[in-house]
Amino acid sequence: YNNAGQLVRVLVDGEKEPGYYRVNWDGKDETGKKLPVGIYFYRMDAFDSKDRFTETKKMILIQ
Repeated sequence: YNNAGQLVRVLVDGEKEPGYYRVNWDGKDETGKKLPVGIYFYRMDAFDSKDRFTETKKMILIQ
């Protein structure tokens, strides 16, 4: 998400087996356009049949 709260890209969408994962973002939006330097937010959602976990963190894009 950008600083205005607009979704700029989805990096992972779908089910994953339990475990540890790392995702790298290349600083581009869904169309492949490089985004400007600035503050962005990433969100992770995880859930099963009983529980749901959502966390949002801030990052700074420097090119």
